[in-house]
Amino acid sequence: MAKSRAYLGVPPAALLDGSPFDSFASFSSFRLIEIIERLESELGTEFDADDLVPANLRRVDDLCRIAR
Repeated sequence: MAKSRAYLGVPPAALLDGSPFDSFASFSSFRLIEIIERLESELGTEFDADDLVPANLRRVDDLCRIAR
């Protein structure tokens, strides 16, 4: 989550309240790719391509579910 804040520049509370990423002015698909790549690197894994579809990548909770 701190990584998402670093890439989006928004307070953690805004990310945790369920707001969709695209509600933040700093969001772009490129930022989302950076966040996903960073998470994969930090977790030492590669997410399943079937999970990385737009419907599954709208909120922090979505990323947490994929990471689990």
